[in-house]
Amino acid sequence: MIAFLEGKLSALETASILINIGGVGYRVHCTKKTLQKCASKVGESVLVFTYHHIREDRNDLFGFLEKEESQFYEHLLGLSGIGPKTALEILEFPLSQIFEAVAAEEVSFLAQIKGLGKKTASRMILELKGSLPRLSAGEESSFSVFHQDIEQALLNLGFPRERVSRVMGNLPAEKNTEESALKWALKELSM
Repeated sequence: MIAFLEGKLSALETASILINIGGVGYRVHCTKKTLQKCASKVGESVLVFTYHHIREDRNDLFGFLEKEESQFYEHLLGLSGIGPKTALEILEFPLSQIFEAVAAEEVSFLAQIKGLGKKTASRMILELKGSLPRLSAGEESSFSVFHQDIEQALLNLGFPRERVSRVMGNLPAEKNTEESALKWALKELSM
């Protein structure tokens, strides 16, 4: 898997950027926000965090200038009904706005995102609720890697995603180390 690319930003396309690394051009799909940030960097060296999506008929790279955006993108791909392009559409909005919509259970706001209907938006809220950081107005924060790591460990142990999301949503604030959170979650899931 390709985790990041660092090279010369050669060109901008409608929904992607081209990065030249040693004479090889990599097309990296990205959000319009990322395209706007890259507009002034053509010809310069850039570092882009990537998600490498491989299917039988496709081999795509999706890129982000911020590591937390890349982490949240990968977390979104683990949710039911959300694929690479829909996850990219979700990230057209600031992370703080998505986190607040999930916390407030604003299905109608999320359902307006291209590729998300009301049913998928409701499921997204259910699966994300409680695992996202609380943000103050206008604050942009990194995605809770702590929660993501615990969730992934529990999924690797074979627990169903919906149960894991529900348990992680009820994680007490005092369980603020990986060890204590994992022990608590395992106890809750085994009941």
